Amino acid sequence: MSDTKQSEEITQAVEIHREAVEAIVNLGPIIANHIQTIRKCDRIRGDPENTNYHIYQLTHWTESIHELIRESYQLTEIQVQEIVAREAKIERIIELVELPYKEYLLTPEWQERRQRILKRDGFRCQVCNSPERLNVHHRDYTRRGYENDTDLTTLCQGCHQVFHENSRLVRVEA
Repeated sequence: MSDTKQSEEITQAVEIHREAVEAIVNLGPIIANHIQTIRKCDRIRGDPENTNYHIYQLTHWTESIHELIRESYQLTEIQVQEIVAREAKIERIIELVELPYKEYLLTPEWQERRQRILKRDGFRCQVCNSPERLNVHHRDYTRRGYENDTDLTTLCQGCHQVFHENSRLVRVEA
C-alpha cells in the first residue's frame, strides 16, 4: 500500500472517530436538559415515582444510543467510556459555572484548586508575604468553574480587602 493511500485511510479513520466523539459529546447537554424537564414536570404534577421511571427510560435510551454509535463508528468500549467520561466532566463544569458563587466555593473542585494555589504560592500572600488569613483570589472570573492556575493568586485578608475596595492593589506609603 502506498504512503499516500495509507495516509488517506488514516485521515478518514481519524475523521470518523472525531464524528463519533462529537456525536456522543453532543448527547450530554440534550440528556441533561431532558432530565431537568422531566423533574420539573413531575414536580409540578407531584409524581416523584414517575420522575424515576422517566430517568430510567432516558438512561436506557442513552446507553442504547452509545452502543449504536460505538458499533457505527467501530469504537472500542474503552473509547466510548473515555468519551462518556469527558462528557460527564463537561456537564460538571456547566454545573459549576451555573452555581451561585458562594456555593461554588464549597465544592470539592474549588477546595482542591484552592489548596493547589496555596501550595504553589508557598502559603504566603503574593503582595505582602504574610502567612496569615489567606484567600485565593480570582484575577479573572470568566473561567469560574474551570479556572487556569494563572487566574488565581493568594492574598491575605488585608490585601484582598484593599483589592476589592480599590479594584486594584495599591501601595500604602508609610
